[in-house]
Amino acid sequence: MSVWDSIGTTYVEAATSTLPLHRAAVFAVGFVCSVSVNQQTHLSIIETIASIPVSELTSFSNGLLGKAVLADVLIGISLTLIGWIFSRLVLRTIFALAARSTDLWERMQISGTTPHIHPLQSLSERQTALEFIDRSLSEPRARLRSLCATAELLGGLGVGCLIAAFWGNILDGILGVAICSIAVGLQVSAVQFFIADYLGPAMLKAKLQGRKAPEPSGVV
Repeated sequence: MSVWDSIGTTYVEAATSTLPLHRAAVFAVGFVCSVSVNQQTHLSIIETIASIPVSELTSFSNGLLGKAVLADVLIGISLTLIGWIFSRLVLRTIFALAARSTDLWERMQISGTTPHIHPLQSLSERQTALEFIDRSLSEPRARLRSLCATAELLGGLGVGCLIAAFWGNILDGILGVAICSIAVGLQVSAVQFFIADYLGPAMLKAKLQGRKAPEPSGVV
C-alpha cells in the first residue's frame, strides 16, 4: 500500500471544495484555445488568444462562440480532466518522495497522539473535542483548498499551453513549462502545509469518531 493510498483520502477530503469553480475556468480556457486554433492569427496560440477582441467572445452570432462546434466543447472537457489527472499524479509523487526522504510517519504519530485520548473518555467530552478540532481545522482547510484549486487550475493551463505548442510555437511551450513548474511548486507547498498543520488534528478527529486513522504499518 502506498503513502497516497494511506492518507490520500484525508488529503482529498480536506482539499476538495463543493463547487470547484477552477475546473470551470480550465474548461473555458480549453474551449477558447480550441476555437482559437481554427481562427489562428499569430504563430503563437497564446498571442492569438490575447489578440481576440472581448466582443467576439461575448457574441453568439458573429463572434468566435458562434463558430464553435461540439469538438471544441469536448476539448474543453478533456483539458479539465487532464488538469485533474496531472494534479493527482504530481500529488502521488510528492507524497511518495516525502515518505522516503523525511520522517513523515514519525511526525504523524507524534501529531496523532497529542493531546492524549483516554479510552474511557465520555461522549460529551469527545463531542466537545470534536467541535474544537472542527473549528481549528476551518482556516487550514480553507487555505489548503485555495492552494490546491490554484495548483490544479495552473496545472490545467500549463498542460493546455504545452498541447497548444503543437499548433503554435516555442512561446507556448515555454509558457506551459513555466506554468506547470509553478503548479508543482504550489502542490509541494500544499502537501507541506497539510502535513504540518492539518494531518495531526485530522487524525485526532478520526480517532474520536472511531474511524481508522492512517497508519504507517504496511506502507512502503
